[in-house]
Amino acid sequence: MDLIAIGTVRTAWGLEGWVRLNSYSGEWDHFASLKTVSLKSVSSGRIREYGIEGFRIHQGAGQFKFFGVDSP
Repeated sequence: MDLIAIGTVRTAWGLEGWVRLNSYSGEWDHFASLKTVSLKSVSSGRIREYGIEGFRIHQGAGQFKFFGVDSP
């Protein structure tokens, strides 16, 4: 399967499992329709798939909440 990078995870946000995102295009609309994402570890190169529980724009940046991740 070919993957297309659309952004990066910047940091954890809050205490409920949200992560702050960086969009390579500067747009956020396409993030809202995603149901799953594949994240690639910079250190190991391992790719892991996550289901998306929520997406929001907060303070001008996109944020994801992944299923099963409930703390930072």
